Amino acid sequence: ELFSKVGDIKRYSINYDRSGRSKGTAEVVFSRRSDALAAVKRYNNVQLDGKLMKIELIGPNIELPPPPPIFGFAAPAGYFNFPPK
Repeated sequence: ELFSKVGDIKRYSINYDRSGRSKGTAEVVFSRRSDALAAVKRYNNVQLDGKLMKIELIGPNIELPPPPPIFGFAAPAGYFNFPPK
């Protein structure tokens, strides 16, 4: 319920030990990477039920920094002399 406030959840699971008690961890899979990043920003190190939540991104869909921009230009006609002399 808490994470659904951030974005559309594809699936989630709460981790339990062998006796059926919650381990205090869960996995939440968002439909969009941007929602997962928003969840980290919104809830990491925020207190819930007296404990700080530690949120981290895992898996192959971690957002990588964008590649550097590629710049180009169009030279005016006749700028280059081809074939070279």
